[in-house]
Amino acid sequence: MPAVTVSKEEEKIGQIIAENLVDDGSTLQTGFGAVPDAACAAMTNHKDLGLHTEMFSDGVLQLIASNALTNKNKLVRPGKLVTSFVFGSRKLYDYVNNNPLVEFCDVQWVNDPAVIRQNPKVVAINAAIEIDLTGQVVADSIGKQFLSGFGGQVDFIRGAAISDDGKGKPIIALPSMSKKGQSKIVPYIQEGAGVVTSRSHVHYVVTEYGIAQLWGKNMRQRAYELIRIAHPSQRQALEKAAFERLKVKGTVTKTPEFPHVRTRSCPGALLETP
Repeated sequence: MPAVTVSKEEEKIGQIIAENLVDDGSTLQTGFGAVPDAACAAMTNHKDLGLHTEMFSDGVLQLIASNALTNKNKLVRPGKLVTSFVFGSRKLYDYVNNNPLVEFCDVQWVNDPAVIRQNPKVVAINAAIEIDLTGQVVADSIGKQFLSGFGGQVDFIRGAAISDDGKGKPIIALPSMSKKGQSKIVPYIQEGAGVVTSRSHVHYVVTEYGIAQLWGKNMRQRAYELIRIAHPSQRQALEKAAFERLKVKGTVTKTPEFPHVRTRSCPGALLETP
């Protein structure tokens, strides 16, 4: 499989996730794509990370090579890298082949939130195609056109949210704009698109402009948070749409392009001038 190309926006998203939402000793769920690979690349200085994930790709090899991924703090299959399948390069397949440190398990067990929640500091990193101003996440389709299955996104978002230690972080990550120059934060999801993760389950949303923390917030507060991490060229239009839909007023179009987010121990800050 050809190597995944990571854009500068995706690289920034990975850095924001790694620096603000992943503590040493966290148990990761990553998937396939540029954002998970970028996040892994930014975590190589972390310590004693673990992996319990439906699938993983080449990005995880960077964590292994840097000794950031040890799996020693996991409570479910400690010392083992747990997954259901892998997808990537020949180098990845050669690594997992007959490797006693890699344990392939039934997806029904791997993706069970009751299993996921047992590991420490579960961080679930999941991509999205678009998200509306209330927090509804589209991850498998563009309008009426299906692009993929929804996989284990909901399972891991939920597993992280109900983690036994109360330190789980369910993350939805996406660039603020599509390759065609359209905002991925939208007033309404496209006609025919399906909601994969409901607004009631979304906690953290990350773009290259920062972190929106939606958990526990009402619809107006959610819209405000999401507009603050939208592309600056789209904020005014989104602000108008939010007012029409939710009667939200604010000056979010004046927020800076890049956030100064809180430290790892207190993630999800509002954007503020560095």
